Amino acid sequence: MTSLTRSTARLLTKAFAVEIEAWRGCRPVRTFLWGHGIVAGWTLIGLAVLAMAQQEFLLEQILLAVFAAHSVWIVMALWRSSIHSLPSYAALARALGMVWAANAALIVLFLQLDLVIGWVA
Repeated sequence: MTSLTRSTARLLTKAFAVEIEAWRGCRPVRTFLWGHGIVAGWTLIGLAVLAMAQQEFLLEQILLAVFAAHSVWIVMALWRSSIHSLPSYAALARALGMVWAANAALIVLFLQLDLVIGWVA
């Protein structure tokens, strides 16, 4: 690896330290759920809806892909980080993760269908 690649990797690791720790299950659920999870997820969907209203198909497609990736990340982080919670909270966090995954899958599915229909029509 070149020094530029190593320095870029170090910069990205520092920039996304909280996200990486959450992915590994090393963060308490409360530290990333609301800001990184709920607020960020609904912001992405809000932007996708605005892109849909303005018929920005490419932007909407990109935002849906980012939302899907974000949802996979948050569900995995919730699942892995719930190990460090009390058993009742761990079960609640895992249930929330499963509901979140189902909700995100339906959102992406129906917005993607709307995007395909709008593009074909």
